[in-house]
Amino acid sequence: MFDLLNVSLPEPFILHLTLNKSTDVPEAALSGLRGCIDVSRAKTTKKALSLLSAPDVHGVFITDAGITQQKNGDLLAKIVAYARGGGTVVIGGTFKLLEGKRQADLTAAQLEAFFQNGWGLPWKLGSQRPRTIFARNHRTALQAPTPLPESLTLNALHLQGVRADAALYLPTGHSQLDSAKFRASELVETPVVVAQFGKGRLCFISESVAEKPTMDVLLAMFGISR
Repeated sequence: MFDLLNVSLPEPFILHLTLNKSTDVPEAALSGLRGCIDVSRAKTTKKALSLLSAPDVHGVFITDAGITQQKNGDLLAKIVAYARGGGTVVIGGTFKLLEGKRQADLTAAQLEAFFQNGWGLPWKLGSQRPRTIFARNHRTALQAPTPLPESLTLNALHLQGVRADAALYLPTGHSQLDSAKFRASELVETPVVVAQFGKGRLCFISESVAEKPTMDVLLAMFGISR
């Protein structure tokens, strides 16, 4: 007789995508994730495609710019389809953007092309601010499993061209934090994005996620509680 009690079900996991061998891995963020869920790293497109097709993949965490390269276009299309079908994709970690002549992973134009051509979104590189206090925008669609911090202090890279209802945190005093002035479709600049994408969501967090409040936000993006 078949014993259902001895059947081991697949464990959900986060697919950690890191295709750029020269980029540092965000160990603090990964350690925080591993404390709550399994994490499987993919350093090649072949392994990434295999993991992405698994029924128990819980989300995709992209932490370097390798996915923006033209040779990885087929994988990007699969990831976009995964998100559109109901999956969660979070972009963050150690993206290094070109500023002046400093060596980096990609330019502002390449980042804009990645979002525009790959995702059909008007997002582009915004400002790089020193440590700034950001307030929680309660008008996003994120249903966090546990309460999120009402404010974050970040030394953050911003994305611009983001809808106000996808900006999870905004600088304190921003007009879109005022319910009387809130306009969901207004485009703003923000360092933390949670955007509905088809049946799933696409998220962006530029901080290194070394501090607990930021880690709580990353977990919430994946729908995970501590």
